[in-house]
Amino acid sequence: MKTLKYFIFIAFLFFLISFKAYSQVFSFEATADDTIATFPKGTMLKAILQETVSTKDNQIGDRVSFVTVSDLTIGKATCIPKDSILLGQVIRLEKAKEGRDGYFQLSVNEIIFPDGWRTTLSATLWTADGMGIIGGAVTQMQEYKKIAHYIEDIGPVVQLVKTGARAMGQERAMLAGNNVIIVLEQQLQVKYLEKFE
Repeated sequence: MKTLKYFIFIAFLFFLISFKAYSQVFSFEATADDTIATFPKGTMLKAILQETVSTKDNQIGDRVSFVTVSDLTIGKATCIPKDSILLGQVIRLEKAKEGRDGYFQLSVNEIIFPDGWRTTLSATLWTADGMGIIGGAVTQMQEYKKIAHYIEDIGPVVQLVKTGARAMGQERAMLAGNNVIIVLEQQLQVKYLEKFE
């Protein structure tokens, strides 16, 4: 009988040790000494453009900067503070030409906190089409051609269809002070400015 009790006690003790080890390996809870926050690809940051960028005056490689407009927090911890600086550059630029407006694309590759802490990142400006390109619209055709055809119960009609060369495009710009949304293209890890409470 003592042997059976001893065996049950050993088995129970082994179960407790195994369960504790399992729960530690698969625990995803934040601990008090966590100092790194991870923001996944697709995270959006609101910021203000600091310099005017235009297809008329800029070139590929020109530097640009943005300033964040609000704190980005997780719980009570500030992870990306207001007034952080985002640095980037013009990576694509085409001046206006016949048939197409000028266009440009910006990349963002560094963030600097107000306390001087900095790290690299990979981000771009958000646009409705998801391409990150400002401008580039195709211009209208400038001439019309008459096309005659027949519609039943109406008879012959003449329709005007745009044709010929396209109009000259316009230069495009984004003015300093514009609010923009910056989208992470890769995950970003930053230090917490405050520990979890």
